[in-house]
Amino acid sequence: MAQSITSSHIDDPQLQERWIKHASLTDSTTLSHLYKAGHSYNCTQRLPEITLPTLLVYGAEDRSIHPYGQLLSEGIQNSKMVMIPGVAHQVVTKAAPELNRLCREFST
Repeated sequence: MAQSITSSHIDDPQLQERWIKHASLTDSTTLSHLYKAGHSYNCTQRLPEITLPTLLVYGAEDRSIHPYGQLLSEGIQNSKMVMIPGVAHQVVTKAAPELNRLCREFST
């Protein structure tokens, strides 16, 4: 799992090695449980309880996630959704400068 996730997020082989080493420190049973729980947990009915301004950032190429972004955008009253062009699911690692800019602008 560590290798799969790392290879899809990081291009630099040396950095991949560091990520794999770090991720491999996690107890595999716990990681598996968290991964499965994350795919079955549903709190959609509680979205209206989120009242703080919320920035939703997605990769424009991550089309399978767009319906979830729309669901969050509609369920969280004070939200703003932004799609970063040319990026799929790995926004944090593939579009860090743009994500950082959006976060700075949103927080001011």
